Amino acid sequence: MDDSETAHKRRRKLKFSHILIVLLLIAVCAFVVFRLSVRSKLRARIETIRAAGYPVTLAELNEWYTIPEDAENAADTLIEAFLCYYEWNKTELESLPVFGRAELPVRVHRLLDAKNCD
Repeated sequence: MDDSETAHKRRRKLKFSHILIVLLLIAVCAFVVFRLSVRSKLRARIETIRAAGYPVTLAELNEWYTIPEDAENAADTLIEAFLCYYEWNKTELESLPVFGRAELPVRVHRLLDAKNCD
């Protein structure tokens, strides 16, 4: 190889690297434009939701809902329900209608008294 061929290859490599850099810059610019357009569309949608009277931030959501004055605390009901929980042993499971060998009761009989959890 002589000097003219190596100089020509160097020019070609420089041109190829320049093309890659330009393509990378175009891709970055396109991404930035895309992100800005998405941001503006999102802000427009948020403002539409806010104009309709709905909350768009967590602080607005916290102020938006209120607990009614006559509302009952559900925790008390849940505690009462969990107090009725009973752990079955293996012999008791065999006497159940679905899991064991027992028959299902007649439809008119009550299965469990809700007030008596014993």
